[in-house]
Amino acid sequence: MGPGAGCQGITQRSPDLILNQEREMDMQKNRCYGCMELTEEAVCPKCGWKKGQNNESHQLPVGTVLRDKYLIGRVLGQGGFGITYMAWDMDMDVPVCIKEFYPNTAVNRDNTRTTAVTCNTSGMEEGFRLSRERFLREAQSLEKFRDIPQIVSMYDYFQMNNTAYFTMEYVRGIDMAKLVR
Repeated sequence: MGPGAGCQGITQRSPDLILNQEREMDMQKNRCYGCMELTEEAVCPKCGWKKGQNNESHQLPVGTVLRDKYLIGRVLGQGGFGITYMAWDMDMDVPVCIKEFYPNTAVNRDNTRTTAVTCNTSGMEEGFRLSRERFLREAQSLEKFRDIPQIVSMYDYFQMNNTAYFTMEYVRGIDMAKLVR
């Protein structure tokens, strides 16, 4: 047998790759899931998020990584058809928003067991699939407006966890509900 025989598919990990993976692990460990700033404090001095705090059980857990790229943080909002998360793009090193297609009357998830969503009944599966396709078409439409400064830029869209997502520019600002009060 020659060198490497029987080892097809096994590759050496380069020192650069190992350092990048270690850097990403450190970044995740020290990233505040409330505002995505780096901190080693138990309570973030910028936003007040407490380490160990988590999202609700039907939402993605904080610290979840989507597509080996997006680190999920706190929930920014939730409506009848979706959940919007604070997130960190680990490739671009910037905060982003991720909108998850989650029609709360049709699907559910127990994040202590899985990040995938399931339909509440088999009779809802076709409607869910069609609605998910519309959600992805909305993402494609939004992508066309990327260069208009008055509209939040849409960066990426994809399917995962039996649902769909799109990532958008994160714009820091004042919560409109708090402003109206």
